[in-house]
Amino acid sequence: MTDGAVAIQGVRFAAKQIITRLRGRTPTEPFRYVDKGSMATISRFRAVVQVGRFRLTGLLAWLMWLAVHLVYITGFTNRVTALMHWAVSFVGRGRSERTTTVQQVLARRALERVADGEAEDRAATRAEDHADSVGAGGSSRSAA
Repeated sequence: MTDGAVAIQGVRFAAKQIITRLRGRTPTEPFRYVDKGSMATISRFRAVVQVGRFRLTGLLAWLMWLAVHLVYITGFTNRVTALMHWAVSFVGRGRSERTTTVQQVLARRALERVADGEAEDRAATRAEDHADSVGAGGSSRSAA
């Protein structure tokens, strides 16, 4: 049992209860969770599925996982978009979701500036240490 599955069924139950009360009727049934099984992808072409006593692994389980997830995505446009993203990820062995937002670009630039500033500080400290050791008559190399 996953929290997500319980939440989905709980929300649907609550919505029906609210509609029943708004129509002036008294709700009669208590909430009952129905375990629909578990699915997980392992890699490309491989997944595991368990629904009751039924267990499936491999390519068929992966195809079943794909179909079930497409069915549960609301709206035709979302289904088509998801299928296209998955196809691009699958064929390209990459992830089409790896997009860059403006916020990510700005954050990366800020981190680079901080890193550059720290590198400059370290270089300046090394130069000062070197100047101090040379100015004190020392050598920049240690004697063996």
